[in-house]
Amino acid sequence: MDAMDFLMNQLPRVLNLASSHWHQKARKHPAPTLPDGVWDAIAEPKPDHFTVGFGRAAFTPRDVETKTYWLAGYGSNRPAKSVHSDICASAVYLDDNSGRGGILLVSLDCLGFMNPDVTLVRQRLTGFCERTGCRAVNICSTHCHAGPDTMGFYGKLPKSGRDKVFFESLYAAIISAAEQAYAGRKDGRLYAGSVEADGIQKDIRHPSVFCKTLTRIRFRPDDGGKQVYIINFAAHPEVMDQRNRAIGADYVHFLRQKIETERDARVIYFNGAIGGMITPIEIDPDDFMKSTQWAGEKIAEAAMSVADERELTPIINTIRQDFYVELANVMFCLGGLLKLMPRERYATGTGKLGISVKTEMNYLEIGDAHILTVPGELFPELQIGGYLPKDDAAVGGPELNPKPLRELANDENLIVFGLGCDELGYILPPNDYLLHPERPFIDEPHDAYGRKHYEETNSAGPRTAVYVAETFEKILKIIGRK
Repeated sequence: MDAMDFLMNQLPRVLNLASSHWHQKARKHPAPTLPDGVWDAIAEPKPDHFTVGFGRAAFTPRDVETKTYWLAGYGSNRPAKSVHSDICASAVYLDDNSGRGGILLVSLDCLGFMNPDVTLVRQRLTGFCERTGCRAVNICSTHCHAGPDTMGFYGKLPKSGRDKVFFESLYAAIISAAEQAYAGRKDGRLYAGSVEADGIQKDIRHPSVFCKTLTRIRFRPDDGGKQVYIINFAAHPEVMDQRNRAIGADYVHFLRQKIETERDARVIYFNGAIGGMITPIEIDPDDFMKSTQWAGEKIAEAAMSVADERELTPIINTIRQDFYVELANVMFCLGGLLKLMPRERYATGTGKLGISVKTEMNYLEIGDAHILTVPGELFPELQIGGYLPKDDAAVGGPELNPKPLRELANDENLIVFGLGCDELGYILPPNDYLLHPERPFIDEPHDAYGRKHYEETNSAGPRTAVYVAETFEKILKIIGRK
């Protein structure tokens, strides 16, 4: 029996002991109450323009041939053999010139960037924020499946796949991109528009519900220099599939390449509600790189086709709300016990195990473009609606689910940045959340309709969607929208 088999056999006993410990700790030393977020807002613009800058820095390992890097996604123990394209930290600095300072939005070509890592980077950016007046730092992931392991679960288990030297280069790339973005800022105008991008995505889990809307926020500098495209769309960057052994940015590389070549613009990409799973259509099953390039270029074409634009009023309002999410997934708990990932656990006494993790959501208003960062892979039904009815769902009726986020906000155009400042895995509708009766979170069950329920095994727990909705409602109350 190897070490992993031994751990799995001992898991029930270990979890019972852990559960008793955390429930007792919650009674004696409960997790601290998290404060309400602060709504940093103005009602009227000060000047008539934005100031925006862009930066990008690669964190691609250059020693792949002599050192092992474990590719994230598609299971553990998948070593990289080569490099296809750079993986990067892209950053945009936006300032409404109200005197309150700017904000920094960062996008990383990686599977996920957990909240403790976000906190560490914010600490390292303290001097930058003090010097520049930056008042908010938000870091999202594209969810690329062709980058080194940033989660810890994809190495040679039971050892973590996170490499300390690689993470230092990743942190340095974020800081470099931030510095570039601030140093290169220019005055200009922001415009927002969208297009329905048909024929690019598919939903491989029932029901087929996904957001086809591609949103583009475009910065046009007054001096006629390079424009900046901030793009939001929903599709897993997993086209470089499990056969792949090359590090790369998946379709996002080709998306950036096409726009930056044909429009001479800089591109930063934020993924949307990709749970379910929302993935690009595969045009050639025998040639994953052909499919990868096709997906990136089709999304780029959609982004360049946006014609229905409006100018955004130079106002940037923002709020961050920390909250706890019950950790029910025994495999995530095991990952914590084995120190695969740097995740602090909190004694909330919530759920069977009594453990929660701390995460966050951020709400931003850039003119009338409203953005919500969600800390994981949100199922689109939780953003736009389309829940399964009771007679087609695995668990029960749609009344078990929270109101979709757009309905909560009374905003049909609410933009979701997925994997925002964290990666908690899939965030599913509770009425279709099914666990294996004997080996929950370990084995994939089949429901009464014969459908496999994989996503549950990579989720924090069945109530994550409820916590997300409740936190968003809290944000809306704080800002006076509820």
